[in-house]
Amino acid sequence: MDERDQKRFERRLLGLRDELNRLIRAENGEVESGRDSMDEVDQATELIEREFGSLIATNARASLEKVNAALERLASGEYGKCQECGVDIPVKRLEALPFALYCVNCQQALEEDSQ
Repeated sequence: MDERDQKRFERRLLGLRDELNRLIRAENGEVESGRDSMDEVDQATELIEREFGSLIATNARASLEKVNAALERLASGEYGKCQECGVDIPVKRLEALPFALYCVNCQQALEEDSQ
């Protein structure tokens, strides 16, 4: 991977990190509403929305960890290398999944082994 690609992926990862942090802050900043004035349907709707928001925040935190790890690999010069076999991960794969750890072949093998 050349320096231009590295800078491009760094910008993309930093953008993802900012967006994930925004999602997490938005979920953490949610204020308690006036449940007493709501009917049962409104309360049920609010509960579903909160659970959905909590799920989004949980997924955002997990993705944030992956993005931060990818930024660390970028800084150490290990970004874009398969963690299993050491070959370069194709740029197209990194464009689709910028925090990918494995090349397609190793990812498929890992998924088959886990089934």
